[in-house]
Amino acid sequence: MAICSMYCFAYSGGTVLSKCLGAISKDVVLISEVNPLFNGIKARVAGYHLPDLHFSSKEFVDQIVELQTYCNSHDKFLIVRDWTYINFHPHSFNGSAAPPNRLLLHECLKEKTKVKGFAFVRDAIDVCISHSCTSGFFNHYEQYVEELTKYPEIRIFKYEDFCRDPENLLQELCDYIELEYSEAWKNFASFTNVSGDTGESKKLSRGGRKNYIFLPKRKRVSQRNIKRINQSEEMRKVNQLLGYPTHYNHGYVDQSLKKRAIEEARPYWQGVKKIVRAVST
Repeated sequence: MAICSMYCFAYSGGTVLSKCLGAISKDVVLISEVNPLFNGIKARVAGYHLPDLHFSSKEFVDQIVELQTYCNSHDKFLIVRDWTYINFHPHSFNGSAAPPNRLLLHECLKEKTKVKGFAFVRDAIDVCISHSCTSGFFNHYEQYVEELTKYPEIRIFKYEDFCRDPENLLQELCDYIELEYSEAWKNFASFTNVSGDTGESKKLSRGGRKNYIFLPKRKRVSQRNIKRINQSEEMRKVNQLLGYPTHYNHGYVDQSLKKRAIEEARPYWQGVKKIVRAVST
């Protein structure tokens, strides 16, 4: 069986998707945010009860192969979530100034074993805003998307599609990675064996503070930052590659979700009106 690998830039919904995948089955072993530049495999595995698992190698990719062998023999399904961010953005783990700008995990795994990879992407404008519109952000994000699209074998799924219809996207994703789908993912909030957007509620993102899936409304930013975003050639290139709008628009509201919310609330308000009429008469 091929190793399932997941690639996702920071602030792109990777944690909530990981929690859904981890909750689908007790047999899923999801190793969250590891990378050849950061071998945290043993620490991530510690969150699971995997008796008789012993690593004979200290090498990153060899440990993943050993873990996959163990999972195959114990009817477990391994998902390796890459810490993609440190491959494309300055960080202490890559020397702080010169990220490799390569999908190192995918390269390493391809040399050793079969791998079935997928990526989870988000509109570059929203990712940039979540990074506080940091100067030079789009240059790093462009490197990531360009590298990602070099590999046709890595299938791309969108965060926004997931928020609009999580059940449909998860069914499609499970079919692709050959994981048996179940509605147990709806208990995703209870799955905590994951890194990223977790911890104290005051430090969580808007999505991380909820126990349901929704598409957050685009954050407002200053006119100066709007101008910088709209003038970015890198942003336009990236969003064109991924099929997103290439202009900042604060009115980025999912109309289908808005309509559904109105319809679901209608019986409640009709009931309120009946009570008001009854009391007033």
